[in-house]
Amino acid sequence: MRHAVFASAVLTFTLAQPALAQLEDKPVPMDKAPFHIPVFQNDWIILLNVNIPPGRNTGYHIHYADSVSVNLMPASQTNQNYGSNEVSAPGTGGEGAPGRATFTNVTKDGPRTHKATNVGPTPFHNISFIFEKPGPAGNTVSDRSGVNG
Repeated sequence: MRHAVFASAVLTFTLAQPALAQLEDKPVPMDKAPFHIPVFQNDWIILLNVNIPPGRNTGYHIHYADSVSVNLMPASQTNQNYGSNEVSAPGTGGEGAPGRATFTNVTKDGPRTHKATNVGPTPFHNISFIFEKPGPAGNTVSDRSGVNG
């Protein structure tokens, strides 16, 4: 009996390990990802301060809305799309000079789910602006036809 209980416990823990690993890899929205810290939010945008230390990764996260990211400090990174075994080589993304801006067009291209791993010796730092609503904010622009001058 004691052996059956022990064998059952071992089997339970063995089967639980892959399930726990899957939970760790479950994608989350970009603003909930590790190292993606929301610092401002209103009806139109979420501003994230993204700081990825050397040797760490973002976990799988979903770019669910149009966004702009601006590099503050580049780093050597790899990227892996969710569901793919392929990992990009360092230097193929996320390593731009400070001030480099990128636009993620989710409205046109659909959501993107990936994880980035900082494989270099320096922290990766950028700021990301997530646009809460696609398209213009709804404010009409005046043609200024009724204005003197």
